[in-house]
Amino acid sequence: MIYYFEGKLFVAYIVICVFALSLAILKKQQGKAAFAVLGTLLCIYFYFVIKMTQFPIHSGEIFAEDLGGHYWRSINLIPFKGSFNLGSIQNIIMTMPLGFLVPLIRTKATSLKQIALVGILAGLILEGLQLMQLLVNTFTFRVIDVNDVLFNFCGVLVGYFCFKIMRSIILLMNLRQPPETEPSELVSYFNIR
Repeated sequence: MIYYFEGKLFVAYIVICVFALSLAILKKQQGKAAFAVLGTLLCIYFYFVIKMTQFPIHSGEIFAEDLGGHYWRSINLIPFKGSFNLGSIQNIIMTMPLGFLVPLIRTKATSLKQIALVGILAGLILEGLQLMQLLVNTFTFRVIDVNDVLFNFCGVLVGYFCFKIMRSIILLMNLRQPPETEPSELVSYFNIR
C-alpha cells in the first residue's frame, strides 16, 4: 500500500493548522492580520516540506520482501560522506524559509542561538521521521543521512541571515523618514523603530 499526503491526511493537517493558528491569533494582542498571514505561510511551507520529505510512504509485504532487512543500506551516519551535490543544495533551499519565517512570526528578538536550535531540530525531526518509517516498515526508499541534518541547519541559518539583511534595509528606509512621521505598518510590526 502507498500512502500520499492527501485525502484524510491532508484534511487532518488543515484542521490542525487552523486550530493552532486560531489559538495563536487569539493570544496575540496586536498585529493579528500580519501574524495570520505569516502563520498561514508557515503552514503552507510545512505542508510542502512534509510532502517532499516524508511521502509517499510505501507499506506492505510486497515491498518488505524485496527491500526489507537492509537497515544500514538506508542510513548514513558519516558526515560529509560523498560529495556536495544537488540534494545538498535542495536541503539548504528547503529550510531557508524556516530561518526567515520564525523571526518574522516571533515579534520578540530572535537570537542566532535560538535560530541555530531551530535549524538543528528541523533536520533531526525530518530525518527522525524517515528513520521511523524505516524501522516500522523495515525498508524505505529514502536515505537517512546526517548530511541532510547539516544542510538543513545551514539552510535555516542562510534564511535567518536573509531576514537580518531585510530587517536592516527596512530600518535604513525608516531612518530616512522625518522623525515626526509615523513609522510604516511594516516597521511597527517588527518593532524596528
